[in-house]
Amino acid sequence: MKQTGTAFRLALLLLAALLAVGLVACRKTGDDPATGSTGSTGGTSGPDSTEEEEPLDLPEGLDFDYAEFRILARGDADYYNEELYFADGASGSAVDQAVFRRQARIEETYFVEMTMSTLGEAEIDTYMNVNSLAAGLEDTYHLVANHGRNSTNYVINALTADWNLLPYTNLDASWWNQDARQQWTAVSGSIYMMTGDISYLSVGQAVGMFFNKTIINNAGLVTPYERVRNGEWTFEVFREYVTTTDANLNGDNSGNLATDSFGYVTGWWRGPMNIIYSTGQHWLEVTEDSISVIPSTANNLVNAFDDYFDLLFDSNACAMGGGDYTSMSKALEEGRATFYDEIVLRAETLKQTELDFGLVPMPKYDSTVDGYYTFVNAATNTFVIPRIVTTDAATAEMASVVLECMAYYGQKEVLPTYYEDILTYNSMTDMDSVEMMGVIRDSLSYDLGYYLAEGAGGNVCDTGYVMASERAARGFVTVYESLRNLGDARIEDWLDLA
Repeated sequence: MKQTGTAFRLALLLLAALLAVGLVACRKTGDDPATGSTGSTGGTSGPDSTEEEEPLDLPEGLDFDYAEFRILARGDADYYNEELYFADGASGSAVDQAVFRRQARIEETYFVEMTMSTLGEAEIDTYMNVNSLAAGLEDTYHLVANHGRNSTNYVINALTADWNLLPYTNLDASWWNQDARQQWTAVSGSIYMMTGDISYLSVGQAVGMFFNKTIINNAGLVTPYERVRNGEWTFEVFREYVTTTDANLNGDNSGNLATDSFGYVTGWWRGPMNIIYSTGQHWLEVTEDSISVIPSTANNLVNAFDDYFDLLFDSNACAMGGGDYTSMSKALEEGRATFYDEIVLRAETLKQTELDFGLVPMPKYDSTVDGYYTFVNAATNTFVIPRIVTTDAATAEMASVVLECMAYYGQKEVLPTYYEDILTYNSMTDMDSVEMMGVIRDSLSYDLGYYLAEGAGGNVCDTGYVMASERAARGFVTVYESLRNLGDARIEDWLDLA
């Protein structure tokens, strides 16, 4: 039943705030929120954790004499620059207002002036590749936000500053993503790009599993929420839900996404891309001393791909929508699909409909996997600092304070508002989905192999995409081996970073 009212919304906001500092904080200890087991990608414990809240550890009395902190970001509406800066405190959504309050607090506390310019993606490339090298301290940007794969190009071309040179930016803190930090740290120890709670889209561009609650209830199945909490949301359980609900739906048996009914619909760049992360692995194994592509024989990898594509193409219970996200979403909205995996910010669109839907993380492959891992769309903003910023001590100090505060207050104030705003308006009002958003954020994967890729279809991370576009005409090992060496030059470039 849909719940409304100020009291409920306040309770939900308070719960989201707890999640932001507990369950949804970037994991540091490796505890699985469902099972309590320890994993390899790091994490925090849940909201009942006895750990003390991390403080914002900055010296008292910092005063930057109204220095300007300049942001350069894409103007593309799909990757909102408002996540970083919102100019008008008298307008905008609740999330926009939270962003505005964040910048106002930073400006008033540390005597800085925050500004933002927006350009197209290619124009930002021009700035970084040409103009940033000639810019002086008086006209450089201090933070640049662009497509994640563009950012890796800037890093390889030695255009970005090492975040370790920012004196007041604590990359150990939970408001910086620890999986990104581990994956993106060069063998030299340098960190040339970063992400975390500076951006609420680090959550919004993550992939989750939307589902039609009415169909699940009519089939008499246990809610997927309970499966997640019990550590039972595995691929085999997901398969059972897909095939069971598909059998209960009255489609026209045409196999047409626009008219038929399915237990599961997905696109090239969603479920097939997440198969590897469902096994708890990354395409690249990154250690302090080396970077290497994982072998095709890595634990569960062959089985995971075989089982996924068997369900997708051989069960008659699923539909592949390719890049037609509108038709896939419509199938869910019209009650013709039980499950649809999509970036979670699409909840904002779904909640405008009459659909009674829920959200859970992507299923893990089996019970041996310690968490519910999911990738963050590489097209979302990743953050770099032009190299000149850290050549001057005063500029580096100012930039480090502003970045640390943006991430800290992002976690404490902006993210809870973002959760509340996208999850409580209209149909999506259940507390379970708020909890699941916490699990999703706790499970974000920032695989270097995904971010180092170039183009589409010719990278090892595109194995799932290629198999999906070919309708699994070739097996996993064949496709994987055809792609695994194509990114070697990029890996060598990354290994050569100073």
